[in-house]
Amino acid sequence: MTVHSLQNQRCCWRVELEYPSAHIDIYSNSKSLTNNSFKLPSSDSSLYRDQGEPYESTAATPSIGDIRIQGWLLRGVVGTSPITVIHAATHVKSGEVVAVKRLRFGASSKTAEDEVKLSDAIASSIRGHRYSSFVMQKHSVLSNEHSYTSVYEVYLLWKPLARGDFTQFGILGKWHAQPETVKKAIFVQILLGLSALPDCGWIHRDLKPANLGIVDLGDRPLAIIMDEAQSIRQSAEGHRPRVAHCGTVGYLAPELENSSYSPRYGKEVDIWSVGAVAVFQFILGRIPWSCKHNMFVPKLEARDRSLEVFQDLKASLLRQPKDNLKWLVGSMLEENPRHRPTLSQILSHVLLHGVRDLFNLQLNADKHAGMKRPRTT
Repeated sequence: MTVHSLQNQRCCWRVELEYPSAHIDIYSNSKSLTNNSFKLPSSDSSLYRDQGEPYESTAATPSIGDIRIQGWLLRGVVGTSPITVIHAATHVKSGEVVAVKRLRFGASSKTAEDEVKLSDAIASSIRGHRYSSFVMQKHSVLSNEHSYTSVYEVYLLWKPLARGDFTQFGILGKWHAQPETVKKAIFVQILLGLSALPDCGWIHRDLKPANLGIVDLGDRPLAIIMDEAQSIRQSAEGHRPRVAHCGTVGYLAPELENSSYSPRYGKEVDIWSVGAVAVFQFILGRIPWSCKHNMFVPKLEARDRSLEVFQDLKASLLRQPKDNLKWLVGSMLEENPRHRPTLSQILSHVLLHGVRDLFNLQLNADKHAGMKRPRTT
C-alpha cells in the first residue's frame, strides 16, 4: 500500500490497494465535521420538494405519448425490469412529483397482487418510524381497468422520486465530484433508513446500488432505500436458506442460499449487502467477485476465483485500523452472520456517529417544531 497524499486537517488519505483501479479516499478519525458541513434535510414535507435543478425525467415538454391517470401525468421512464416499468410522474394541478411503478393484473397476476399487499403492509408499519424519511414510501395506488380486456394495470405511486440510483450516479461521475462530507452523509442516511426496516419487523433482502436512490446531492444531500418488493417479515426462528429465491447475485449474503453458513437467516443479510454496496460505492467502484453466479453456493463457486477474490479483499480490509472505513466495511462482509456488527454498532463507529448525531438533532428539532401550536388571539 502506497500513501500518495495527506490532505490537511481532514486526514483524507489517497491510497492504493492491491486491486486494480483502487484509488479511493479513506477517512481517519476526524472532528472537523460540524453543522456547517452540509444542510440536513428536513423531516417534514419539504423533504420531498424538488431541491436544486429540475428532475430531468419531468422537465421535458409534454407529448401525446404521456399517460394521464386520474390527475397524474406519467412522463419519462426512470427504471425497468423484466416485469415492470417505472415512470416519473407529475400531478397536473399541484405539480407534485412521484415515482410510479406499473403492475399488470390478470389471470396470472399473483406476483403483482402480492406486491400491492406487501407495499401496504410496509407503509403502515414504517410510516411513523423516526427514520422513515430515508425509505421510499408508498404514496397511493391507482388503477386503470379496461372493460374490453381481462388485464388491467395498477399504478403504485412512491415518494420521493429519486434523481437516480447509486449505479447511475457512479457512471455519470456525479458521485466522485461530491465532497467527502456529502458522501458520508449519504452513507449514514442509507444506514438509518435500513434501521427502520428491522425495527418495524422487515428484512429488505435486495439491497444493491440500483435499489438505493439519490434524491439530492449538494448542500441538502438525501438518499433513500427503494424497492421493497422482495422484503419479508422477520421471524423469531429465522428463514430457511434457498437457492434463487430472492435478492441479486453479487449482493447476496452467504446464508441466504447456503445453510452451511447459518441454518436460518435474518436481518443480518442486509448488513452484508450494504457492505457489498460500500465496496462498490466507496472502496473499488466495482464488485470484484462474480455477479453472474453466487460464489457462496457449492458447485457454483468453483466456476471462477470469485470466492478467493472476495476473501482476499475482506482480509485486506480487516487489516486496516479499526477507526478506518475499510475495516468497518470488511467487518460487515463477515461470512458468519453472528460476527457482523449490528446497525447500532455501525452507526456508532468513530467515523459515522457524528453525522448520525447531527441527523438526530435535526429530527428532534423538526419534531419539536411540529408539536408547537399556533397562538390564538
